[in-house]
Amino acid sequence: MPGQEPQKFTLKDVLITEELFKRAPRNPDWPSLNKAVESVARQMAANSPTLLQSIVDMALDLCSAGSAGINLLETTANGEEVFHTHLLAGALAQYENGTTKRSLSFCGVCVDCGSPQLLSHPERYVTSLQAGNTPIVEALVLPLIADNHTIGTIWVMSHDISRHFDSQDVRVMTLLADFTTAALLKERQTQELQAANAAKTAQIVECKLTEESLRALISNLPGGAVFVVDQNLRYLVAEGEALAIAGFQREDFVGRTIFEVLPSELATYYEPRYRQALAGEGFEHEHNAHDRSYISRLTPLRAENGEIYAVLAISYDITERKRAEVALRESEARFRAFVTASSNMVYRMSADWHQMRNLEGKKILVNTETPSQNWIETYIPLAEQSRVWAAIEAAIQRKSKFELEHQVIQQDGTIGWVFSRAIPMLDDRGDIIEWFGAGSDITARKQTEAALRESEAKYRSLFESINDAFALLKVLYDDDNQPIDCRFLEVSPSFEIQTGLPQAQGKTLRELIPSVESGWFEYYHQALVTNALVHFEMYQSYLNIWFEVDVLPYGNPQDRQVVIVFQNINDRKQAEAERLQLIQEQSAREQERQRAESLAELDRTKTTFFSNVSHEFRTPLTLILAPVQDALSDWVNPLPEVQRARLKLVHRNTLRLLKLVNTLLDFSRIEAGRMEAVYEPTELAMYTTELASVFRSAIEQAGLRLVVDCPPLAESVYVDRQMWEKIVLNLLSNAFKFTFEGEIAVRLYLADDHHVTLQVQDTGVGIEPEQLPYIMKRFYQVCAAKARTHEGSGIGLALVHELIKLHGGTLDVTSTPEVGSCFTVTIPLGTAHLPNVSVAGGDRIQATRTLASTALGATPYVQEAERWIPKENVGRTEAGKIGKTDSETNLGNSETNLRNSEINLENSETNLENSEINLRNSEINLENSEINLGNSEINLGNSEINLGNSETKTSLPFLSRVLIVDDNADMRDYLTRILSKYVEVEAVADGVAALAAVNKRVPDLVLSDVMMPELDGFGLLKALRANARTKEIPVILLSARADEESIVEGLLAGADDYLIKPFSANELVTRVNAYLQMANRRSQALHQERTINRRKDEVLLTLAIAR
Repeated sequence: MPGQEPQKFTLKDVLITEELFKRAPRNPDWPSLNKAVESVARQMAANSPTLLQSIVDMALDLCSAGSAGINLLETTANGEEVFHTHLLAGALAQYENGTTKRSLSFCGVCVDCGSPQLLSHPERYVTSLQAGNTPIVEALVLPLIADNHTIGTIWVMSHDISRHFDSQDVRVMTLLADFTTAALLKERQTQELQAANAAKTAQIVECKLTEESLRALISNLPGGAVFVVDQNLRYLVAEGEALAIAGFQREDFVGRTIFEVLPSELATYYEPRYRQALAGEGFEHEHNAHDRSYISRLTPLRAENGEIYAVLAISYDITERKRAEVALRESEARFRAFVTASSNMVYRMSADWHQMRNLEGKKILVNTETPSQNWIETYIPLAEQSRVWAAIEAAIQRKSKFELEHQVIQQDGTIGWVFSRAIPMLDDRGDIIEWFGAGSDITARKQTEAALRESEAKYRSLFESINDAFALLKVLYDDDNQPIDCRFLEVSPSFEIQTGLPQAQGKTLRELIPSVESGWFEYYHQALVTNALVHFEMYQSYLNIWFEVDVLPYGNPQDRQVVIVFQNINDRKQAEAERLQLIQEQSAREQERQRAESLAELDRTKTTFFSNVSHEFRTPLTLILAPVQDALSDWVNPLPEVQRARLKLVHRNTLRLLKLVNTLLDFSRIEAGRMEAVYEPTELAMYTTELASVFRSAIEQAGLRLVVDCPPLAESVYVDRQMWEKIVLNLLSNAFKFTFEGEIAVRLYLADDHHVTLQVQDTGVGIEPEQLPYIMKRFYQVCAAKARTHEGSGIGLALVHELIKLHGGTLDVTSTPEVGSCFTVTIPLGTAHLPNVSVAGGDRIQATRTLASTALGATPYVQEAERWIPKENVGRTEAGKIGKTDSETNLGNSETNLRNSEINLENSETNLENSEINLRNSEINLENSEINLGNSEINLGNSEINLGNSETKTSLPFLSRVLIVDDNADMRDYLTRILSKYVEVEAVADGVAALAAVNKRVPDLVLSDVMMPELDGFGLLKALRANARTKEIPVILLSARADEESIVEGLLAGADDYLIKPFSANELVTRVNAYLQMANRRSQALHQERTINRRKDEVLLTLAIAR
């Protein structure tokens, strides 16, 4: 927040060294550590200049750190101690060569403590670290101590919140700190010796140069030449042996300019140098010519008055000096090598090595300041003496350098190792005068090598016995640097056991498995790119094995090698899959149980609702049916024929509604377990024949045959007669609904000694195989291509199935599309299968009913079936059946309306002629002559018909024609009766018949149901809109689906209006009239527009001819 001071941290806030030994150490990586130690030892032995950088890189890798570095403690000229960043690696490498005061450096904390220290977020305390803008999680710092003096620190840092250092990191860093200290000491000693050698070399060179100068003066420039050149660059003097060596004489120079004598490139080179000397500034340079080396000096010559009049150029041969310098450099190189070799101890030996003249052991070996004859017993263990003497004698014999790694007795009495080098000093005759030698302490290296050998032995033992498979492989890349394969350089014996691949070493993976997945190489590439462990699990399809794999980069990154350790985890994967499957199955069972409970509760709620609603429906239905039946059976006060027809319509559809309500009530009773059955011994063949025969009239009217084959049975069958009636009538009704030609057969016979079978077979449209499993489910309706009607609740067969089960029977169905279907009911004989209830009356089981009966008899079924039969004379004929008086009146009114329409049409034509535009006097203004169709639109509010007085008729401009499409015969009759008072009506039963009627004569409006057989309302609408002759016909859809989605669907499909059942006659007539008037006015407007366009074209044609 503004004004808030930054938090101050103390050393205690960041110093967490005690955490190092509380944390569980990570497993040591012996192979990597041994490899690092071996690399350091080799570099130390080879005096590698990058040794310290290699150590820093190793610290970064072995400790999985983000940064690593070496800081050296130095003292400035004013005596202030500072830490100088000597080497860095990792994220902070860019800040190398920085300097920080000891008191302000995190390294100072470690030096003050004298031991390894661990700091958490050290930048909070050491503010100099904040300049890096790199978050530091932890820093592990170790002191570098030599001769009890701290010379610096070595440290690693973590930038990852998940990486924390532990005691294993301390052990690794301690080993690297010892190597660093040794390397720094060796580097300092080398620098000191090199400085001394440089001073000595300078003295030698100085003496040499002086000697050469004196010799040149004394010998009068042997092998050289002297030239004098005036201000015009003309040679005045040319003398010396060099002229003859070059093939010149003095006359070739004297009197000529340098441009006349010298080649152009030499003249160009010497001109500015001579002019420099003439200007008073001398010049000297060395050059080679004719396989000799020369030095030339240009000195200005002055007259007594001080003016420069010429230049003296002296060139003399320095070939021998150059050769001496080369020899001196070679000697210096040998001397430097000798000095470098003497980083730990220096000694001098007699020519035969029997006397050690002196030895400076540098606290490793005991010094020998006076000649010693028994040096070998003092310094060399007895077991090594013979090997050392053999190497000495060989060097003496060859007069060459002595080199040997051998054991020594150290100052503290322990056995150590040195790498000893000595070179012979020879006299002029080539005899050995003495030996100068140096030794490097390699005890640590030898110990490391021993540990490495031990580790290698352990590794090899582990390599041979490990269960997990191991392989060293080289990743192969294509030209685009994408990994494409790998070659096995080494594999463990367990490799073949885990993979089943024999003799893999030396082969590529694609040679072993050509179809291997490329994902394996991607993981190997990831390990090389990230330089970190990559762990993954992967399935190998060819081997049919799941593997768990660890990948580690190995060796030099340029070699692109990785080590993989893997194992077959098929058993684990199988167990995991089984556990997962078990969990999924348990979860699925629990979900299914909860779903079943929810569905059961929903089912109980629904059943209760159906039961309540069904009971509530039966009371008003009774109050409708009873008065209607009284009115229809009242012959004392008979009804007029028109009213009788209307009440018959009410009676039929009320019975249909009551049948549906009773079906729902039966279902609710069955589901609640309250369905009552009265099982009576019944002459089932006769009873079934009676039930089937009531359908004969309807079936034969439809042009079908009814076959009833029910021979008498040997014994009575116990059935609930009301339930059996519903079973037979529902199956017959269903067969009639889907059969258009052929026959319907009802058969009853004994299946065996214990069962009786009822078969209802038809030659109808059949049922598709995929729909058969669902036809006995509630509310499921077969999606047949053809049916007498699409009306139905989808519960008839479901109820039949439940009623049969109450008789202990079964219902089976077989069907072939376009051939027919057969429903087979099988029920047991006797009473053993019936519910265990008391027998009352001796010949009945549960002789009385406590619940109201839902049986209605055959009448509702037959009446409904008869309404499915198409009638020949529709349209005006159907309307004519309603009543002669009304029909005649309607016809008279229609003729009057027609005459009025003709008068209106004549008036319209007269007005049209009066409204013609005189185009002879002015240009045609198309805008003024356009018909404003917007003004022709019909305002439905103004076009509504007040039908309060049923005798009042709506007056139309002409007699319109309306096509009614509905599969329900009662609905067709009802709509025809309402609309035939005002318009001409034609009624058909489905969409196919409607299209046929439209093709014969285009109607002015179509009033169609939505759900119909063959072609439904939406299909009819689509066909009308696709035809240019019929696309403008107004279409009003009728449907019992009252939800908003259904209405929107109808309007989007192209309907002009959507009328929901039930509706009033007034509403229907109003809407039909409105759309007819709208269509009429649109037609008039189009006719007027066409007339104007025609006359406009005639005028334009006349004008064109006149011109």
